[in-house]
Amino acid sequence: MILIWRGWGILVVLIAGAAMFASLLMEEGLRSLGFSSHWPSAISILVASALAGVAIWFTAKGLSGKVLRRLVDADTGQQVLVRSSAGSLFFIPTQYWAYIIVVIGLFFGSVQALEAEKLLPEPTHTAMAAPR
Repeated sequence: MILIWRGWGILVVLIAGAAMFASLLMEEGLRSLGFSSHWPSAISILVASALAGVAIWFTAKGLSGKVLRRLVDADTGQQVLVRSSAGSLFFIPTQYWAYIIVVIGLFFGSVQALEAEKLLPEPTHTAMAAPR
C-alpha cells in the first residue's frame, strides 16, 4: 500500500495505529473482567476511535494556522499572511481525518455490537471435502 501525505499528515497513520493498539489492550482487559461475545470488541473500537479522532483534531488544530510570514505588496500595501498547514493524507486535510476515523469506528463498533446481540445473521461457511 502506498501512503501519500504532505506535511504532518503522516501523524494520522501514527495516531490511528496507536489507537488500534490501545483498542487491542482494552479488549483484552474487558475480556479479563468477564465480558464475553463481541461486546469487548465493540466497546474498545468505539472508545479507541473516539480518542483517535480527538487526538487527530487537536493535533491538526495545534499545527495549523500559525502565521509563518507576513508579506506586504509594494504597490498596494496589502498584507498577505502565510499560515502553517497541518498537511494532508491521501489529499484529505489532516483535520478532516478526525471525523473520518470516528465514522469508521462507529461503523465497525456498531457491526460488533449487532453481532453481540445476534442481530446479524451468522456467516455460512461451506466446508470443502478433502481430495482423495
